[in-house]
Amino acid sequence: MLQAQQSIGGIGQLALDAMINSLGDEVLKVGCFISRDVLPAAGNDGRESASPGQLATSAELYFQSPSRFFLLFRAPTVPGRGRSLAADLAAWVKERGVRRVMVLGSFPALFQSMQMYGLDAGAGAGGEGCGIQGTAWSPRSSPDQASASCPLLGEWSQGSERWQQANIARLDTERASDRPEEERRCAPWPLLYQFREHEIPYVALLKPTTEGNNTLEGLQMYRAAFVLLARTS
Repeated sequence: MLQAQQSIGGIGQLALDAMINSLGDEVLKVGCFISRDVLPAAGNDGRESASPGQLATSAELYFQSPSRFFLLFRAPTVPGRGRSLAADLAAWVKERGVRRVMVLGSFPALFQSMQMYGLDAGAGAGGEGCGIQGTAWSPRSSPDQASASCPLLGEWSQGSERWQQANIARLDTERASDRPEEERRCAPWPLLYQFREHEIPYVALLKPTTEGNNTLEGLQMYRAAFVLLARTS
C-alpha cells in the first residue's frame, strides 16, 4: 500500500495524487477511510473534471490490480489528534494483512529539525538537488542493516538496485528517540512509530520543506516513488 502522509507542504499528497492520475484507468476508487481524527472535506473529484458531480472526500482508498492500494488523505488531521490517527491507521493496516507500506511525506526544514535527524540541507536525492530522504524498517531488520536486503521489503529495501536508481539519501530516524516530546510527535514520526509497534514493514520517502508552492517538490517525490516501484513513466 502507498500512503500520503498529512504533513507540511502537502508533498506526499501531491505526489500520490499525481501518481493516481497518471495511472488513469488502472486505478479504481474503492472506498473512503473514515476517522474522527481527520477534518471533514468534500469536493469535486480531480480525476473526473470532465464529469462534474463525482464526490471527493477527506480520505480515499484506491486499488490497482493485482494487489496494490493507495490511501490518499485530502484533508489535515484534527489538531492534537495525530497520534490517535496513527494508532488507528496502523491497526487498520495490520488487520487487513497489508504486506508492506510506502509512506510519502515531509517534515519542517528548520535548522533544529535538520540537526535533529543528522541531515544536510543541501543533500541531493531522488533527482539532482531534490533532497528526498528515505528510511526503511521491518521486524526482521535493525538500524545497522539499512544497506542489507530485507525479505519483507524486497525490492523496496535500502541498498536495493531500485533504491539506488531513485537516488534517495538515507534518513536515520533513530536519532529522534532522545529529542523533546513536542518534536517527536510531529508528522510523520507518530505513524512510523506505530508501524513499528504493529510490526508493519515500511519505507518512508520524506522531504524537508517549508509551506509555499510545493508543486515541484511533489513531482520530485512522485518521480522517486515511481522509480522505487519500477515504473518508468
